Amino acid sequence: MLGRLLREYRKPMSLRSLADALKANGLELDHTILWRVEKGERDLRVHELDAIALVLRLTDEQRLRLLSATRSPAPEPEAA
Repeated sequence: MLGRLLREYRKPMSLRSLADALKANGLELDHTILWRVEKGERDLRVHELDAIALVLRLTDEQRLRLLSATRSPAPEPEAA
């Protein structure tokens, strides 16, 4: 479900364009990782989901739908 929602929300933007927009906003998330998310092979971390929501200008409702579609949001990486 997460992948379907992400695909729905990003259209007509390509995965590569989304990855480029995320990079411009400070998040390195390769288009191949986004492809794996859309295929259901990888979940999103909370900070990744937040960055995607910002770039795609998602509403709070859309962001919550993405969050609830994740199997279990991966924990944030620990600060070094």
